[in-house]
Amino acid sequence: MMILSRFSKQKLPKERLQKKQAAKEGGLKGTISLQIDKNETLDVGTDNERNFGYVALSRIYHELEIDKFIKNRQRHANHQYDANAIMRLLVFSRLLYPPDSKKKDWENRERFF
Repeated sequence: MMILSRFSKQKLPKERLQKKQAAKEGGLKGTISLQIDKNETLDVGTDNERNFGYVALSRIYHELEIDKFIKNRQRHANHQYDANAIMRLLVFSRLLYPPDSKKKDWENRERFF
């Protein structure tokens, strides 16, 4: 990633660098079992639509440490809302769906969280 290229590995603390390397080497371990009942039906009129396409964007968002930046900025302000959640909603909405109003993004927030 071009944004991360300006940060060299020598600038990261050794513990943090070791954790990142261990995470890359370890990968996902274990087994996941999933049971599906083929006879189960959905109730008419329920809105069960969820978007999982934002999961990859969420990982990039956290790797860039945007969440930490916003939380640190908000720590010094006296706000009663979660600025990080609002930023994630706006970023994911703009990237995954055609540009719409912020109000429309707020009304459709259940697609993500």
